[in-house]
Amino acid sequence: MKQVYDITTKIKDQLEAEPFINTVTFGSLNDIDLDKQSIFPLGHLTINSTSVATNVFRFNMSILVMDIVDISKEETTTEKTEPRKLGEVRFEDMF
Repeated sequence: MKQVYDITTKIKDQLEAEPFINTVTFGSLNDIDLDKQSIFPLGHLTINSTSVATNVFRFNMSILVMDIVDISKEETTTEKTEPRKLGEVRFEDMF
């Protein structure tokens, strides 16, 4: 189970290193604080399912990155920018 902790820690560290994410949380989707107490943009990790095979544990994880959407009736103009990739994490680099 140490490997699960290592992987989630590496992913959490990678999310925290991104300049556009202010808060990183872990747990159930119900644990996400959607009130105004959280500092958005927010990154959230959750383990969806686990399966056990011979000498192998398989984990299905979700990484959510979210922000508050400002819905305004006023017309806004923004400059288009290229999408930015989240830092790449390879499993080979984790261990």
